[in-house]
Amino acid sequence: MDSQIVYEMLENPEFLDEIAALPEGREILGCKQYGNCSGMCPVAPMLEHTPRKIFAMLRAGMKDEVLRSSTPWVCSSCYACTVKCPACIKITEIMYALKRRAIAESIRPPDSDAYRFARLFTKIVCKHGRSHEMGLLMRYMGFHHPVAM
Repeated sequence: MDSQIVYEMLENPEFLDEIAALPEGREILGCKQYGNCSGMCPVAPMLEHTPRKIFAMLRAGMKDEVLRSSTPWVCSSCYACTVKCPACIKITEIMYALKRRAIAESIRPPDSDAYRFARLFTKIVCKHGRSHEMGLLMRYMGFHHPVAM
């Protein structure tokens, strides 16, 4: 059997429908791949895959690759992508949904720092009601990279 056919058999074409069924994912099927999301993203150079590529991967049924990607974890939640999307897709909310799904399936991104950073960010927001950048940086570096600090 051809290796390409075997690879395609491993994909999950229903994953896009599962994400689209979420309240924040309703508009995802309307994505025309304009690319505004990736062009507006301030952390795009640090992302493993741009939002545009993540959506293309969702359409291709690449569930495992999407959930193992560090992109949802590195998303800065600035909502620039959502504001500039001509299709009104709630991209930031979809990134949160992908993180929740990865957590539910016990999948962590290969970059464990992204996971630790996201947990620390969430803890600070829950405690103070907003992000405190200097406190976040100091705690993260102090606990996870004290030598570099």
